[in-house]
Amino acid sequence: MKGIIIDPKKRGKVSTKRRIRKSQILRALKQKGTLSYTEIAHITQFSLPMVSNLIQELIDERFVIPVAPGPLKVGRPPNALRLNPEAGYILGIDIGHTHIKAILLNLLQEIVVEQNILTTDIENSDLVLKNLIKIKNQVLQNAGIQNDRILGTGVAIPGLVNSGTGWSYTYLHKDELPTREFLEEALGTFVQIENDVKAMALGESEGFIKIIYDSKYGELLGCHIIGPEATELITEVTLAKAVESTYMEVLHTIHPHPTLSEIVLEATHDALGEPIHI
Repeated sequence: MKGIIIDPKKRGKVSTKRRIRKSQILRALKQKGTLSYTEIAHITQFSLPMVSNLIQELIDERFVIPVAPGPLKVGRPPNALRLNPEAGYILGIDIGHTHIKAILLNLLQEIVVEQNILTTDIENSDLVLKNLIKIKNQVLQNAGIQNDRILGTGVAIPGLVNSGTGWSYTYLHKDELPTREFLEEALGTFVQIENDVKAMALGESEGFIKIIYDSKYGELLGCHIIGPEATELITEVTLAKAVESTYMEVLHTIHPHPTLSEIVLEATHDALGEPIHI
């Protein structure tokens, strides 16, 4: 489950809650295509006044655009909305041993531009950095957009990578700074780095989880997980099964958001008819 970056530098509980609510609206529009205010309120469980207020902010920020209503024979046509795919873009860069590949996606995750350049020495950090700037500029030029339209950049790097701290321990070392920091300075965007193999797995959009609980006592009976990182995710379920946990223990266990591991929590909510993010 992935959100859309609106403003990663905002701080404070109020702004964070507001950003999360906006993300829920954007996610609903991305999944459903075109929705009315009432439909958005029903999906998100927000009040209509709150939806109207948040939608107006999203319209002002150009993330959402109104849709002209179709002809109706009876009654007043509802005000419809859809995601504006050109409001911002995500840049994905894959650093390989012999090449650097870049893909520019719009907010509907449609590929806008693909670019490849050859690289000769991945251990030369200055050369790699120079090529990263070069390929980014080529992508911007081919797409006809400015750098401020890029909401964020994901960089896949081979070798040992700690995405949490932003360090790449095998390649791209420079001035004892975290890799993410000097990449953000060079590219002029928010950057998230990841190991290339894991990044490919996380880029997969197909998969599912099915979790089964006993209807009488709520005990966990079994689970199927198919998709990226399934072997990592099943560990929580096997532990819960070993100690005869019920759905209550799973619901009361903290699951960080956004993460892959929260699909166990989400599937448990869904088993009870109370899904949050689907």
